[in-house]
Amino acid sequence: YEVVWVPSMRMVVNVGDWDKSRWINLTGASGHAYSAHYTDQTDKWAKGELLDWPYKVNTVERATSDTLTLEPPAS
Repeated sequence: YEVVWVPSMRMVVNVGDWDKSRWINLTGASGHAYSAHYTDQTDKWAKGELLDWPYKVNTVERATSDTLTLEPPAS
């Protein structure tokens, strides 16, 4: 059989310990085609690898390398 589609995202959710959940997205961390992160997970996805999926605030803070802050325009 010829393969004509694939799952774009895989995830394993550990409801007993949310911080042990793992995931991967075929197209990467960004949905924007011109972003450097558009295909940054593709190789790992093809190898069947998964990435950590931090959940608790302190776990997310430890795993964070960049922060985007959006603010409404001044009136």
